[in-house]
Formats: sequence, C-alpha cells, structure tokens
Amino acid sequence: MSHDVMQNGNLFFNGFALPLFANSLFLGILAYHAWSRRKNAGAGYFALLLVCSLLYSLFYGLEISSLNLATALFFIRIEYLGIAFLPPVFLLFALSYTTSLKRFSAPLLTAIFLVPFITAALGVTLDLHPFIHEEVRMTEGELFPVVAIKPGIWYWVTLAYNNFCIFFSNLLFYKLWKRSAAIYRKQLVILVIGAMIPWISYIIYHAGFAPWGIDPAPFALSFSAVMIYIGLFYYKFFDLAPAVREIVYEKIPDAVLVIDHKNRIADCNNAALNILEISREEIGKSADQLLGAWPELKQLIGKTGELAQTDLKKHKQGQDEWFDIDMLDLPDKAGIRVGRIIVLHDITRRKQIEEDLIATREKAEAANRAKSNFLANMSHEIRTPLNGLIGFSSLLMKTSLDEVQLNYINIVNSSAIQLLDQINDILDLSEIETGKQALSEENISLEELGEQVIDMITYSAHSKNLGLLLDIPAGLRSATFRADPVRLKQILINLLGNAVKFTFEGYIELRIATAPLPGNPSEMCMIFSVKDTGIGISPENRIKIFEAFSQEDMSTTRKYGGTGLGLTISNKLLQLMGSSLQLESIPGAGSRFFFALSMPVVEKKKKTFPENLSGKKILIVDGDTRNRELLARIIESASIVCESASGGDEALEKAEFFDAFVIDYHLPDMNGIELAAKIRRSDARRPVLMMFHATDDPALFSAAQEPGNCSAVIKPVKQRQLFDLLADPENGEKTVTIVPAETAVEIPEEKRACTILIAEDNNTNMLLAKAVLHKILPEASIIEAGNGREAVAMFAAHKPDLVFMDIHMPEMNGLEASAAIRREEKGFRCPIVAMTADSLRELNGKFDTFGIDDAIIKPYTPDTVREALSTWLQRKQE
Repeated sequence: MSHDVMQNGNLFFNGFALPLFANSLFLGILAYHAWSRRKNAGAGYFALLLVCSLLYSLFYGLEISSLNLATALFFIRIEYLGIAFLPPVFLLFALSYTTSLKRFSAPLLTAIFLVPFITAALGVTLDLHPFIHEEVRMTEGELFPVVAIKPGIWYWVTLAYNNFCIFFSNLLFYKLWKRSAAIYRKQLVILVIGAMIPWISYIIYHAGFAPWGIDPAPFALSFSAVMIYIGLFYYKFFDLAPAVREIVYEKIPDAVLVIDHKNRIADCNNAALNILEISREEIGKSADQLLGAWPELKQLIGKTGELAQTDLKKHKQGQDEWFDIDMLDLPDKAGIRVGRIIVLHDITRRKQIEEDLIATREKAEAANRAKSNFLANMSHEIRTPLNGLIGFSSLLMKTSLDEVQLNYINIVNSSAIQLLDQINDILDLSEIETGKQALSEENISLEELGEQVIDMITYSAHSKNLGLLLDIPAGLRSATFRADPVRLKQILINLLGNAVKFTFEGYIELRIATAPLPGNPSEMCMIFSVKDTGIGISPENRIKIFEAFSQEDMSTTRKYGGTGLGLTISNKLLQLMGSSLQLESIPGAGSRFFFALSMPVVEKKKKTFPENLSGKKILIVDGDTRNRELLARIIESASIVCESASGGDEALEKAEFFDAFVIDYHLPDMNGIELAAKIRRSDARRPVLMMFHATDDPALFSAAQEPGNCSAVIKPVKQRQLFDLLADPENGEKTVTIVPAETAVEIPEEKRACTILIAEDNNTNMLLAKAVLHKILPEASIIEAGNGREAVAMFAAHKPDLVFMDIHMPEMNGLEASAAIRREEKGFRCPIVAMTADSLRELNGKFDTFGIDDAIIKPYTPDTVREALSTWLQRKQE
C-alpha cells in the first residue's frame, strides 16, 4: 500500500502542505531541545507533546497533498497516532509543570490514556468500521481535493474528551497564574494563551469557519508549541521554579527568596513576606529597593559567587533577632547562573540558648576561679599556724622528754606534717586550675632523676617490707634530656607514693623505657611506668580515680588516708606536658600506671666505668629474681661477666670462681653477713657489696663492714655506687643510709655573733624564728620588726648581716620592704631571705625585681634555716 501511495499521480504538494512540512521540521527541532532538558519539571511531557504535534502536522500535510481517497486514508490512519495522544500528553504536561501530577494515582493516570488508546486503534482501522467516520469521500475543494467525512459516534466521544483535556489543562495553568507573584503572572499569560489556542482552533473548525475546508489544528498546535516553548525556555520558567513553590516555598517555616539574574526578588514564600515585611504585590521589584531595612542582607545578595553559610543579626521591635543564611546559585544546563535561592532560618532561640550557656559557663568558670583562689588563700592561711606547730614540735622533740612525752609530741609532729602534705596537694591543684602552673625545662639526667625519686620513697617502702626496683636501660643512663625536673619528680613521687600506700607485699618498680619517634632524631619518646603488686583497681572505678578528691570509694579514703588528689594533679601536670596518665590493673594482682613524654635529646655520651673492673667476674646473690636481673643488666653494661645465685648455699658452691660479690642481707637460707664471712675465709681480698633495707638496724651496717673490704648500701643500688664500691671498697662511699638526721651545716665562727633582722607580723611565727635562730646561733643578736615599715626603719638603724622577711605583712608587705631596703643600702648588699607560706612559683619572678636573694617555704625546719644561714652568711663574708 505504501508503495502505491507514493506512486506518481497520487500526491501533489500544494502551497498549504509545504508550510506544514516545514512546521514539522521545526517541531522536531523543538522536541529534541526540550527532550535534552527533560530533567526539568514538565519538559519531558512537553517534548512528547511536540512529537505528537509533529505527527499530526506532517501527515495532515500529506493528507491534503493526496489526489485520491485511498492515499488520503492511509495518511489519516497514521495521523490519528498524533491526534489521539495530543490532549492527554498536554494534560500530563500541565499536571507535571504545576506539580499536580503527584496527586494522581497510577490507576487514574492509566485511565487518562484509555480513550486515546481506543481512538488510536479505531483511527488506524477506520476503513473497517463506522465508529469514527460513518462516511468518507473525496470531494473537489476550492483549491485542492478535500476528504469529506460524516462523523461517527466515537468521533464525538474523542472530541469531548480532547476538549476536556484542554479545558482542564488551561484550568491548571490559570490556578498557577492566580497564586503566583506578579512577576510570574505576566509571564504565565504566555503559557495560558498557548494552552488555549488549540481549543479555539477546534471551535473554529467544527463551527464551519475554517476557510477552504482546511483543519486549522496542526497550525494552531504549532503556534501553541512555540508560545509554550518561549514561556518555558526564554523566560526560564524551568529555572526559577514556579513549579516548586508547592513543594518547598509554602511548606517550610524558613524564609525562602528567589533572586533572578537581574537581582530582583522573583518570588518568596509567606515566611519571607512576614520576616522581610514586604507584600506579595511588591515581588518582582529590585532587591535593593525592597531590602532597605536589611542592609546586611542586601550587601550579601550583592556579592558575587556562592556564599557560605553565615549568621545575620537584626534588631526588630526592640529586640535582637538572629537568622542563619544560606545562599545558593541556580545555574542552567550550561552552568550559567540564572538566579539564586536565599534561605533565612530563624535561630534567635538557639542564639539565646547559646548566650545562656556562655553566661552559665562564665559563671561556672568564675565560681571555679573563686573556689581555686579560696583554696589557695586558705592553704596559705593554714600553712601559717602549721609553721608554728611543726617548728615548735620539732624543737620540743630535741629537748629532755620522758618516753610518753616523746611519743605524744612525735605524733603531733607527724600529724602536722601529714596535714601539710594534704594542704600542698590542694594548693597544687588550685594553681593548675587557675592556670598559674607553668613548666620550666632544664637539662636533666633520667638516671639521676629516677634515683632521686626512688630515694624519697625507699624508707616508706622498706618499712612495709616491699621490694623496690629501678629499671633504666643502659643507653639512657648517660643521656641528657630537656624536661621540667620538678614536675616530673612530683608526678613520679605521687605514683610511687600511691603504690606504697596500696601495696602490702611484693614489690614496686619504676621503669623508664623508650619508644621510637620516626623521622625525629632530636627527640625520644620516653615511657615512664610505676608497677606494683598491690590491691589493684576495679574496671568501673578506673576513670573515677582521676577525678579530684576521689579515690576508688569512700572507704578507701577512710582506710588509707590522703586527699585523693595525687592522680588528679599528676594527670593535669601531664596534660600541660602534652601527655596523659594511663592505667592497667587487675583487682587483687596490682596496677601499672604509665605515661609517655616526647623529650628533646641534649647529649648522648658513652658511659665510662672503672678500668680495674675489666676482666672481673661478679656473683650476685639475692632471693628476688627481678632484682637479680636488673643488677645483672647494670653490671653487664660495663662488659663485666656476672652470674647470680638465689641463696647462700648456692653462692658458696660458686664462690671460688668470682672476683667480687654483691650480696643481699635478707637471704632465704642465711643472712648476708654470714655468707660474706664464709666467702672471705678462702680469700679476704675479694670485695663484697652488702645490700640492706633502709629500715634495717644501723648496727648491721657496721657489722657488715667489720671484716674489711666490705661496703654497705641501701637497695636499690645506684649504678655509680655499685661500680665505685666494687672498684675501690677501701676509699669508696661505704654506706648510704636513708634515716632522719639533723643536717650538720657549718657556719663560719666569725659570723656566729652576727645581727639578724626578722620581719614577721605573726607572733607565733616570730617566736618560732627566734627559737630556731637561738638554737643554731646562740651568740647572734636578733632584731624584731612587726611589719614592713618597721623592718625598713630597723635595717637603717642597725645595719644587720641578714634579713628574714615575711611576705604578707600590714602597712608595707615584704616585697615592698625589700625594695625599700635595697634603696637604703650604701656600700654593701645585705642578704634578704623571704619566709613565706606562698608558692615559690608565684614569687620566683618577683624576687629579682624586689631584691630578694632566697626563700624559705613555711612551715620550715631548723635544718632549712641552718642551711640558709650557712649559705648567705658565708656569701656575705666573701
């Protein structure tokens, strides 16, 4: 059939057909462009609408070019594929663009196409039935042959259905126009007119007004498509989203504005109208004109580029309102900005909450500072009477007392010292919390630091019969590092003191190790750990113990004492150093506290050892396996051969093969002195180093040294002591004991009859200072001053050899008095030693400024005063 249709004589392309063919080509181009933007609302349906119009236009042009009925009917059948689907596709386009499509269910959408599918089927087979055309004939028209028809029943059904689709589509566009802003009403008129043109063409054709019997619908559809295309793409309806206002604009409480490429407010929701205080009739005007009361927002809108999220403060109706602003560009397919969306979210409530939280935090911080200042002041005030309590009880203990009196006063003194320790903890914590604690780095030796902190807890550990171990690798013993030795010692002493407190059998070990720091040879990561075999800590209490004033539970405080601040202070000090305290613990089996510090390496040098130990063989005799291991490691670091034995009998079996011996006094089968005597019977020249506990009877030290070539030391043995005593037992340091003893500091005889000025406003502390000075320097002349002003006057009158100056005094404090004394001096500089309950960290920076030479912290002991007298009287003499 198609071959016959295209035969010469069947078609004649007249002057009306050619425009339809050109129109079809134009519609095809528009359809391709619309389909390329099908992601936009309604664009896909519009492309299908253009395809249907193309089919209608193309085949109607071929219909009116046909010279016989058979040819015309062939094109009419194909034509119906476009005619049948044009109205429903147009309706889908209207539903999609106006965002009404979501209201239709799938069955309803299917029903929309029921009539078109029947129409298409009947149209393709129209020569087989009378439903669409009861009669079809070819007649001679005025210009060319025309197909004349007598409509069938389905023709009128289709006509009614098509008109319904066009009417409903126009109704949707009208509703969109009515609820849109004025700027869109002007533009939506194009869409409404474009939608009404096909309807008008239907009326003209069926009313018989169409000239020459030509169906105007294809031409009307083309014109309608162009109008809609202009509205959609030229006026960028897809870009500035009138279709999304149903989804977004009116359904959120935030203010939403659309700014077009001409910087006009193209649209906004009701929230924006209320917040910006503008009317809907003003939409479409310039943002500069409408936002005169919002200069900040106007300035933001005027900026080019995409704006990050920001906050805007607006003073309205006597109060401040805050808005969180998001501004995003709206680009077209080519990436060109066609407008912007601006969202204003009211965050006034959030800002009020933030301000309340800030105010609450500031109040809490102020309260915390007040608490810390109170604690610091109370610590100072409590130290002042403690000075008298500890000082006078120490003096009283050295007088003639019977056994009961001595016991009582010893308890008083111990209790006062314990109270002082707790006050020191509170003071340290308050200084850290108020930010007064600062680090002061110095060159330190980890070997010396470790030995010093072990010395400080040796007596308390040995009094509980606990083993005490110090493990420092040989490579670290000769190295020098940068760190704050005072704070590092404080941390380690806190950890070791806790370990002693909560351990009742076994041992305590301080270990210093290293971990690699790749790529940084100038620093080393040092790991400090304190391990004990004590009561351990349950998992649920491991965090609690780091809190201030907390221990594992309240019964712990009552049973073991203490403030519960030691671990808190240590952890806060470590935080200042960039570290933190870690814990491993098994309840009933002990704990391990450890921390890591990155420390700059100042110097690493090779350790030197006595030459006469070279080639010697040393036997270690100790019942403690771990202590034997550590001693062997120290000895072998000097390339000395050593072996070990766990008891006296084993040592006697090996004794003949060794040149020197390191023997623990507390052996399981015999004591160390007995073993040494048996060893020396065969050769009395072999050196023996005897190790004792700090709590052992001092008489044992003398007994150990009686045979000669024997030395006595306290465990754990220091490396320097070990090698010095083994190398030269006759001239080496024979005994190192850790027992309380009065420091015997020499004071030049010619300075004993000196003049000393004491400036002190507290009567008890004045009496104590005089008592201590009279005990140390009975021949000294003491001058008293009750405040700073009197001290300056007394200094000018008596020219003393030394001044002890309290810091906190009425009328003129100690710092001001010291500065005044320096101004009075002529020809010589008198040493000024501060006597204060303040922290030295607070005063150190002031000493040079005010001319103070040294300081003694209250409460002080006679030994502390004696040392200061020896130092400064000797220096004045020089």
